[in-house]
Amino acid sequence: TLIGSEQQRVSLSATTTLVTIIDNDQVVVVGFVQTVTYVDEEKGSVTVSVAVLSGFLAETVSLLLTAADGNAVAPGDFVYGSSVTIQLTPSRPSTSVTIQIIDDSIRE
Repeated sequence: TLIGSEQQRVSLSATTTLVTIIDNDQVVVVGFVQTVTYVDEEKGSVTVSVAVLSGFLAETVSLLLTAADGNAVAPGDFVYGSSVTIQLTPSRPSTSVTIQIIDDSIRE
């Protein structure tokens, strides 16, 4: 979920998300810095970065991130809360979220 104002238009890169477009003055593209990340489960965690990929934020934008099961399934393979809200601001146009990885002996 993206929250902006009538002065900011927001668009996302190739990710699955819900976008609310408030106005069409400027397009700001927000997305994951890397759309694919590989990590060995023995590493213990993985950090995912979200950033403004193009354009400039005129104000704070809030995003609700939610992890979904794929090849890895929570809570046996990773630990992540139901969702986390992050904020991107004109002075901080990127941030990161860390997901704890469970090292098990099951071959996946």
